[in-house]
This record gives sequence, structure tokens and C-alpha cells, in this order.
Amino acid sequence: RLAREQRAIAPAGVGAAGGGIWAVLSDRRVLSLSLQLLLWSVTAYGFIMWLPDIIHRGGARSMGGTGLLAAGPYAGSVVLMVAASNLSDRYRIRKHLVWPLLMLSAAFFLASYLAAPGSFVAAYLCMVLGCACMQAPLGPFFAIVPDILPREAAGVAMGVINSAGALGGFLGSWIIGDIQARTHSLGASFAVMSLFIFGAAVLMALFDGRPAKGGEAGGRAVGGGAAAPEFSRPRDILLS
Repeated sequence: RLAREQRAIAPAGVGAAGGGIWAVLSDRRVLSLSLQLLLWSVTAYGFIMWLPDIIHRGGARSMGGTGLLAAGPYAGSVVLMVAASNLSDRYRIRKHLVWPLLMLSAAFFLASYLAAPGSFVAAYLCMVLGCACMQAPLGPFFAIVPDILPREAAGVAMGVINSAGALGGFLGSWIIGDIQARTHSLGASFAVMSLFIFGAAVLMALFDGRPAKGGEAGGRAVGGGAAAPEFSRPRDILLS
């Protein structure tokens, strides 16, 4: 039986002859996820790169105090990431866990922007919550790819999406650093970060995660091929 199932699996189809790579690059779902991660990474890497400077400027702390406060957002992220990933796997929730957390992150970063002029403590607490909500859905986000694409295309898609994220990391470090240099303001940085993460949340809320015809997860490859056996199809319930 195993031999029959293996023969039924479509070939990888990602070579030049199969046109699979170009099919993945032009797949609307891959492009949407790539843009989402790009916007997400602008906020994430801008935050990570400039967090000590933001805290130092906002709270006028010593370097030791700055380092201690900079650890707070990551501690919150560890707890929420584990909880979100377990929840996602237990109930097979992907999209409907990712976009609400990103929306919350945008709201907390905006609240940090609004609170910064009056209270550093309030701005810092919003910053911790914003970072935790931003990092928590990373696991469920990347679990979407093998759920909606055939295994032959999932690796290429992951590479494309991660490349977009790397570009977002470069842009985030540059954009947030430039804002810090120009405004010397804690609030301005978080206002911009909230806009980018909000954009990622909106795109995920609108994302159609159902496998498209001719490119079903565990079925036909993006570049074509025969349908895979039943055992390779995901048992997802909340992708659309």
C-alpha cells in the first residue's frame, strides 16, 4: 500500500521544466503572505533594533536600567508565543488567531504613542503588550503555508515569504531609526509601527486560506501533477 501511495504522489514540479517555482512566485496566497510578513517585519525588526534607544530616550534611564527594561517585552513574548502556538495546534486555528493578535499589537503600539507624552510607565506597559501580541502569532502564521499548499511547493513558498520578511527587517531598522533621529520621540516611532502592523493584520483578515483549484494542499502541486493520496491532506478547520 505504501508503495502505491508513494507512486501516487505528484513529482516536485519545482524545476524549470515544471514551471513550479514561477507558479509559486505568482500564487496569490504566497504573495499575500509575503506582503503580510514584510509589513509585520518592518514593525518587528524596527522595534527590536531600536528598543533600547527608545527606552533610554523615553525614560531617561541608566544603561543598566535600559537593558533590564528592554528584556520585559521579550519575557511577555515568550509566554504568549507558547500559549498561542499550543492553542493554534490544539484547535487547528491559524488565520483567526493571527490577525486578532496583530490587531491587538497595533492597538497597544498606538496606545503607547498616545501615552508617551504623559506617562512613560503606561507607554512601557503598552509596549510590552504590543510586542507580545506581535511575536505570538509567528508560529500559527508559518503553519498556514503547509496547510494550504502541497508539500512540493511549501518549501519554495517558505523561502519566498521569509525573503520578504528579511526585506521588511531591513526597511524597519532604517525607517524607525530615521524617525528616531529626526524626531527624538518615543511616540512617533510607535505611531509608525502601529500603522505597519495594522496593515499586516488587515491583509490577514482578508486572506483566503482555502486551497485553490489545481493547487490544493496535499493534492496537486502548484505547477500541476496528479493528486496525492488522502493521508497527505491537512485536517484544517479554520483557514478560510
